[in-house]
Amino acid sequence: MTKMKAGWKKILFLGGFLLTIVLASGCYWRYQSLPAQMARLETAVNKHQWTVVEKMIPRFANGRKISKGSYQLFEAQLATKKAKKNFMQQLTQTTAYKIENKDSWFKAKRFLPQARYLSWSASDVPSKTTIYISGQNQLW
Repeated sequence: MTKMKAGWKKILFLGGFLLTIVLASGCYWRYQSLPAQMARLETAVNKHQWTVVEKMIPRFANGRKISKGSYQLFEAQLATKKAKKNFMQQLTQTTAYKIENKDSWFKAKRFLPQARYLSWSASDVPSKTTIYISGQNQLW
């Protein structure tokens, strides 16, 4: 009988240990999920936390680093609630952002904005001068 009780104790201990590991993994997966990462990014932008945003948006999709000046310009564009709502909707659009580690369960997601460039063609006649944005659908 005592050997049988010891066997059940081992099984209960292993079951509890495995359950704890599964629950901890699930909590961590939820913490790293795309909606949770987007919510943390929104909070960081609202609270003007450059260091947190820099970790989540470290560079443009083409590899160029995002400067603090570019971030401040971006932050100024998000002054209204409507702009913040549009920003959150654009995060998941591949034309505006490339999401790194999107399918990974345990790696932090990174949102890489598509780079855009402002170009113009000048003319002697001011009405014929044109300014256009090249690149994909951009937020920056």
